[in-house]
Amino acid sequence: MLKDDFFIGLNNTISKILDSLSNILEALGGAPGLLALISSFMFKAFGPEIATSIERAFYNMRIGSEWGRNAIIQLKKETNQATVEMLRFAGSAENALSASMVQSKG
Repeated sequence: MLKDDFFIGLNNTISKILDSLSNILEALGGAPGLLALISSFMFKAFGPEIATSIERAFYNMRIGSEWGRNAIIQLKKETNQATVEMLRFAGSAENALSASMVQSKG
């Protein structure tokens, strides 16, 4: 009922595929070489997203501490002060009003 030739052919095909994979893995230097190749492809494909995720994680850890909150408050004050100076330097009445609004929020 079952034909042995089919299973022998299937077995031989799978064996050839596994031998080829083994040769490729050996040419890459084994598992460490394969991992290096895979990681380089991952960094090439997902590098910007990885960097953004690390920055977000660092920001979240930083904002969770008192030191981080104070640093962000200080950065906000410096940014507002720079904006006020820039608007006042422009010299129009509208800019002066905008500068006083930014300064009041600072």
